[in-house]
Amino acid sequence: MKGNTNSMMKPPTKKAENVRGIFREDPDTEQSNDAQVLMAVNVKRSTKQELKLYAAAHDRKQKEIVEAAILEYIQTHN
Repeated sequence: MKGNTNSMMKPPTKKAENVRGIFREDPDTEQSNDAQVLMAVNVKRSTKQELKLYAAAHDRKQKEIVEAAILEYIQTHN
């Protein structure tokens, strides 16, 4: 809506000092250093499918398996 003065999109009224100035704090998670955060990675489609099947077969969540695998890798290769 470039050039439209009646646009509902208005420029910000103040500049943020940092990222924390852009997003509001969530008191339930911000206090913990172990808060859940989003981590996106690209993997082969076949790897994703194997993970999905393994998780379903073992009644576990995919994110639990991925986190356990990452921690095990770090411990093994540290």
